[in-house]
Amino acid sequence: MIRLWATYLNQWDLSALGGGLVSLFFIVSSVFMSPEASARKFSFATEDMAAYFRGTGGMSAVEQDAFEKSSGVDTLLSSEKSTFNYGAELGFLFKIHDSLNFRIGAEILQAKVSDVKGTNASGVERFTLESDIFAFNPIVNIEYVWGSGDNSRFVGYFGMGYASVRLDNKYEMTATGTSELSQSTFTEKSEGSFINGVVGVGWEGLFVDNVTAMLDVGYRFLDINKLKHSADNPTMGGGTAAKGSEVTNANGSQRTFDLGGPYIGLSFRFYIDII
Repeated sequence: MIRLWATYLNQWDLSALGGGLVSLFFIVSSVFMSPEASARKFSFATEDMAAYFRGTGGMSAVEQDAFEKSSGVDTLLSSEKSTFNYGAELGFLFKIHDSLNFRIGAEILQAKVSDVKGTNASGVERFTLESDIFAFNPIVNIEYVWGSGDNSRFVGYFGMGYASVRLDNKYEMTATGTSELSQSTFTEKSEGSFINGVVGVGWEGLFVDNVTAMLDVGYRFLDINKLKHSADNPTMGGGTAAKGSEVTNANGSQRTFDLGGPYIGLSFRFYIDII
């Protein structure tokens, strides 16, 4: 199921998923906010399992690192950069102790920058670039609960994931760019898988019936440091990088960027009465 979910998501930008995720949110709401659910009195002490939907947003540390040092010798880039990372997650939560929850989810992350202009030293445009980073990240978390009442509580959490990351750098070359950099329009495609971690704190409170809302702040650790070409990719200045070879900068150094950083998250949890 997770593999099918990943295959579907890899065909779309995160920005295009908004309508589908909202629709899914209302479907899940209609299932778990049934008349039977609304008739019972909610208390965290008696709730053991929940399905959840979560969205996150934070400042991006990627900036121009995914392409800045590989877009042609002496190319000058305009100031556009990746400013924010966005994410969405679906999963389940299980209580394993009065003060401990186990959470497993499938998360997607995206950092994107468009309309980057590359020029030569004389200011003549060589290309326009769109850079898209997409990650599918199955992740598990442990939540520690403190300060709990019947309808609200504070939690701290930490977790680990295994992210499959895809980087697409699409270059729309001008005649000048093709002449000076020996390449016509192309898309550089690369991918890799990386262990990552998160840590954070949050507050969860009753929203309606058997549904809670949780606001959290955290930090994600996700360094991208060993991508491989997923196709035989053209390189600036002429030539081709073979599929499966390591993605490097123009000087031969390893291509790296940081998909982690601080974020805020908002979750809706739909508690299920399994008795």
